Amino acid sequence: MEIFSKLLTETDIKARLTVPTDALAHINIPGGGNKVDLSPMDSDGNRWPFRCYTRLNGHPKPAFTTGWLDFVRAKGLQIGDKVTFSRLEDEAGGAPQYRIHASRLRAITLMGAEVEDTEFKTTQNEAATTKKKEEALEELKRMVIGPTTTLSKEFLFVLAMEIFSKVLTETDRRVRLTVPTRALRHINMPAGDNNVDLSVMDSGGNRHTFRCYTRPDGHPKPAFTTGWLDFARAKGLQIGDKVTMSKLEDEGEAGGAPQYIIHTARPRTITLMGKKIIVGWLDLPHP
Repeated sequence: MEIFSKLLTETDIKARLTVPTDALAHINIPGGGNKVDLSPMDSDGNRWPFRCYTRLNGHPKPAFTTGWLDFVRAKGLQIGDKVTFSRLEDEAGGAPQYRIHASRLRAITLMGAEVEDTEFKTTQNEAATTKKKEEALEELKRMVIGPTTTLSKEFLFVLAMEIFSKVLTETDRRVRLTVPTRALRHINMPAGDNNVDLSVMDSGGNRHTFRCYTRPDGHPKPAFTTGWLDFARAKGLQIGDKVTMSKLEDEGEAGGAPQYIIHTARPRTITLMGKKIIVGWLDLPHP
């Protein structure tokens, strides 16, 4: 089961890996404590000891500290690389098994510019061409969102930056979609307001309107409220399905509004030694 997935920031690769607060529901920190040592396995079967640390008072602000930078250096991780942390439950009552996967976006050439295509496994010896890719990507983005040039929705999905990805809970399916607090950095909430209506495009090119609401006082606890359940019903979403929200920023001179994109998928599982294991994700059909 995926616990969280995130694109790495400068803090993540130079100091510590900041972890979404909702991930704590799946990490077994001893009662009364504020840290625990984990030993996740990477895609090659290697174990990596990480310490998950939280603050004792106020917002917990969980992070992977001790051991994390050893993993960063060994994998040659960079800003913009993606890390996915998962958990495999031992149904016999044993300790949970954690998994970590690191990937980098591969570039393809389209209309003379490099764009991000699909993820590939990140290893220590892979060369970085980040600056060149970013410059080419910006050039193509300007073409995509220019006044006379259009590109298919499939390429919009390629260009989009992931804001958050989560596996749906019962509350998400029946009441509202709870959103990681970190996502607010990428949602243009008007100053002084605590809600904004977003027009989001799904992978079929259909538009859906969601209201992003935050609490006016204390922890914001953002959520998609009005419009979300209509989308969930239309898609036939179930507990355990995955939702990914992304953003394509218009950084051209016109300064247009950002375009938001939503993608839904259902886990594909196999049974191994009596246990269900997620081996991939199947795109859900369009309503």
